[in-house]
Amino acid sequence: MARKAARDAAMRYVYQWALGGNADPEAFLSSLDLKLSEKDYLFFEETVIGVVNHLPELDKLIEENCVGWKFDRLAKVDVAILRVALLEILYREDIPEGVSINEAVELAKVYGDGNSYAFVNGILGNVVRREGEALRRVEPVVTDLPRPEEIMAADDVHE
Repeated sequence: MARKAARDAAMRYVYQWALGGNADPEAFLSSLDLKLSEKDYLFFEETVIGVVNHLPELDKLIEENCVGWKFDRLAKVDVAILRVALLEILYREDIPEGVSINEAVELAKVYGDGNSYAFVNGILGNVVRREGEALRRVEPVVTDLPRPEEIMAADDVHE
């Protein structure tokens, strides 16, 4: 539950930061009247710093995967949720992709409009599928290499 609260606070901070709000994480948490353990505060801090440091990459992934939508027309809260989830998916090996997606969908149900949860789920699903497809495209190249005797037999045919 504490990790969930830290993730929620991180998303809200990212949202407020994107709108030009308070940039001091401790003051922000204090304004929420939220007390986090040292471990959960570290998670919160790593998340917000990670989003800021990787913002262009995260936004590019969002933009590439929201077919039919212009990035600047997306709901700001949806973008904040996606940024946090993508940071987790890309940079947090300790959090399974499915957990990040599920938590993002839950945040969208609380903070987004009626369709936000489906939109967030779709974008994150697209990102995970694309990454998976990229990995799968590499594997057949390696596994389909001909054996040495096949190469030699082919050379014999061409002589």
